[in-house]
Amino acid sequence: MEKALEPLGSDRSALLATDDEPDYCRTVRAELEEVMQKLRKLLADCRRGLDKHGNPRPSRLKWLWKKNKVDELRDIARQAKQDLQIVLSGHMLFVQQ
Repeated sequence: MEKALEPLGSDRSALLATDDEPDYCRTVRAELEEVMQKLRKLLADCRRGLDKHGNPRPSRLKWLWKKNKVDELRDIARQAKQDLQIVLSGHMLFVQQ
């Protein structure tokens, strides 16, 4: 998702938001942005630096310590995914009528 949004730059949330965006879409987008921000922070917290090829080296011990946080974020992401699917299916139903 990050690579797809990268060309939009750092102020992409302003570009993606429209004035006519329904409240339920804003809510789902806010949930997804919050989860992504927390996942980025968790990823940064669980790195040990770079290997000789420039790839990030994970700290497996930190991942184990933060397992509860990983589980919590996974559940939040699943809920946001379900909310998005409901919004999209409702929108498609509305458009078809």
